[in-house]
Amino acid sequence: MYPKNSRPNSVIEIWSPTWLASFEIVRTNPTRKPAGRLNLSGNNAQAVGNLPYIGSMAKSETVGLNYGALRKQCLEAVRQWPGCETVGGIQIIRDNTPAGFSVRVTLYGMADKKIADRAINFVQREKRRHFHLIE
Repeated sequence: MYPKNSRPNSVIEIWSPTWLASFEIVRTNPTRKPAGRLNLSGNNAQAVGNLPYIGSMAKSETVGLNYGALRKQCLEAVRQWPGCETVGGIQIIRDNTPAGFSVRVTLYGMADKKIADRAINFVQREKRRHFHLIE
């Protein structure tokens, strides 16, 4: 396929949400084992040296909402999901979780039960990150 002495260099890219590195393996002599050389190309050399500390996730502050405002927020968010436009009612239950509430659908309307339950679980997880229940 390639002439014996003109093999192309192999480039391996490794991607992570926090950094991108490109490694280039340069073959100096085709008769020996390849000599590896690390090449951090472009602006990735600076990014690798200045990575933020990723040790632990700190809990951010949440905003306190009463039942009416939280119910309105959750119902609007559930109705944004495809197939859940007809969800008619939700129930907010106070509990001892860090956010202090859980949410479930009470009136499904024409929405599929499985899809609406998946949507409400997502909305509950999202709203718990931003709000806590007061009153």
